[in-house]
Amino acid sequence: MEIINTIDSKEKIEARDNTLMQNNEQASIIEIKSEKGPSTGILAVICLMSLLTLAMTLISGLYIIKLNTNIKNLNGWNIYSAMRVSLLAESLNMLVSCVIVHDYPYDFTWSSMDDLVTSTYFVTSKLVDADNKLINGSDTTVPIQGFDETLDNINIYDDLMQNTSTLDPQEYYNNLSAHSLIGVYSNYVTSIMTQISNGQNLSVPDVANAIYIPNDRLIYKLIQSRKRCSELATDQLSKLKIFYIIIAVCVIFCVGVYITFVAMYYNNRLRTYRAALFIVKRFSPYVLLSNKMFNKVFLKGNNLKNNKKMSIEHSIIQNANDSIFCTSLQGTVETVNDSVQRLLDYTPEQLLGQKVDLFFANADGETLRQKLEMMKEGQISQFYEDDFTAISDTTQEIPVHTSIIGMIKENETKINSFVIILRDQTALVKQKKQAEDAKAKSEKLLYQILPRDIVLQLNKSEKDISFVVPSATIIFVDINRFSEYAANLSPQDIMANLSLYFACLDKMASRHNMIQKIKLIGDIYMAATGLFNPDVSPESHAEQSIIFGFECIQSLDEINMRLEANLAIRIGINSGGPIIAGVLGTDKPVFDIIGDAINISARLQTTCEINHVHISQATYDLVKDMNFELTKRGETFLKGKGKQMTYYASSSIFVLNHSDISV
Repeated sequence: MEIINTIDSKEKIEARDNTLMQNNEQASIIEIKSEKGPSTGILAVICLMSLLTLAMTLISGLYIIKLNTNIKNLNGWNIYSAMRVSLLAESLNMLVSCVIVHDYPYDFTWSSMDDLVTSTYFVTSKLVDADNKLINGSDTTVPIQGFDETLDNINIYDDLMQNTSTLDPQEYYNNLSAHSLIGVYSNYVTSIMTQISNGQNLSVPDVANAIYIPNDRLIYKLIQSRKRCSELATDQLSKLKIFYIIIAVCVIFCVGVYITFVAMYYNNRLRTYRAALFIVKRFSPYVLLSNKMFNKVFLKGNNLKNNKKMSIEHSIIQNANDSIFCTSLQGTVETVNDSVQRLLDYTPEQLLGQKVDLFFANADGETLRQKLEMMKEGQISQFYEDDFTAISDTTQEIPVHTSIIGMIKENETKINSFVIILRDQTALVKQKKQAEDAKAKSEKLLYQILPRDIVLQLNKSEKDISFVVPSATIIFVDINRFSEYAANLSPQDIMANLSLYFACLDKMASRHNMIQKIKLIGDIYMAATGLFNPDVSPESHAEQSIIFGFECIQSLDEINMRLEANLAIRIGINSGGPIIAGVLGTDKPVFDIIGDAINISARLQTTCEINHVHISQATYDLVKDMNFELTKRGETFLKGKGKQMTYYASSSIFVLNHSDISV
């Protein structure tokens, strides 16, 4: 009606004259006017039903809590009541046993009197404790007094209206409550146990009363109390079931009335809308589009000033390459730009109204929620950024750099909304992975050229890498008469055969943690042990070197079979130091070692007989007590060193598995 009132009178007259109102249309207008009043009544009934349902929910909740508390207390009281029955029987049994053993000590030797007295005290104290918890309450139950009159009469109240001096003991005990009877019984038990402990004669009245009270008076009251607790619990459960039925009927009735009146209100509003639409259709479209009120209601138009102000901001957001979410203070998506749809493949309808954290991986979504909450509470700054993983409509994981900005309106101090900016990092992540793969390949190549410890130092950008080893064992392995063997081979065959041979040696060396390959000199294989094991004794690296020599000799059968050759090798091993080790060169770094012990090892190899392990005196001194067969060769002339005592090492128990040398 406000829209129609703002339209020019001339346009209203033209709309009235252009189209004549039909009878059914006039009836619709009259119906709308007549139903304007009833719609208010319908809303009142809907509100009343809502309040009534809320009130029933509140009342039912309180009532259910009360019944549940009662049932819980009754269960606890029932437990203590049952405990009293069983503990009374056990206490009486122990008491009678004490009396019998006291009077006939030589007829019952299966248990000592002290043990019986202690057990009787213990069980009776447990009986008194269960009774006190029932009467006075415990950590899990409230006191029983006041919940039920019958329970109070059985357990608490004594029926002593008459003068107790005129009552005989039976009548007196009959009028006492269960709580009082347990106290009297406990006193008799204590008196009897004291007499037994002091070696006195037992008081016949005490024993008679202690046996009479539980058998003829107390046990009946205790059983009555337990049964009454069970009856009350069953009654409370029945009340709960009946209450559920009543509430269910009332709720169904209220829901039915609510749905009926909501349907009536919906039909009323639908007829009103159709009639209003009929009236609006009579006006020219140009008249409606030029009407500011029509634009504001139907086209969500704003005033001209705000349109000009927002057009620049809107253009920046919509045309940004980064994906932008504008959310409410609760993190609900209110606005998105076109880049969001391109990045995540969601339509605007799928995004708007959703929680923004739903579009991220689970862990990242949780982090995003926490940051929004902390930013809202002022615990962190208004700006936060991190690398997250977004989830597209096709469940594809997209790496994004996320920036969160808390927005504060002018003249306000608290955050009222958030802007979340996502920058696609797919290409960047791919580049990083390519760089990491290239680095891994480079390191793998370095590991094949240099020792692992040296590669780690190079990765730390260390320069001039060198160190001194106090003692190491040097190994030289040479193919006997290789030149004669290679004379009949092509260059390709020579390289292929050497590659197979050295690969076998490398594989065997890799099985020993202290052996480090140094370099290849033609057909000579040079290695050392103990270079990177400063805490290991010289005996250990000397032992590994000799075992490696045995493996090399025993692998020859397999190598010769694969090469269709008859190769033989010479092995020289020497231990000593110091050895200088380090990296030489920069463009093509090479790991090498320098020391006099190396020259001796090379001389031992050149003077060795084929398929033998030739060791020096220094190595012999380290391994002489080990399980090796060491044969003195005698003094051997070593070039540049003169004559020195040398030995051959062998082991009859060493057997190599040929499958270990396959490459």
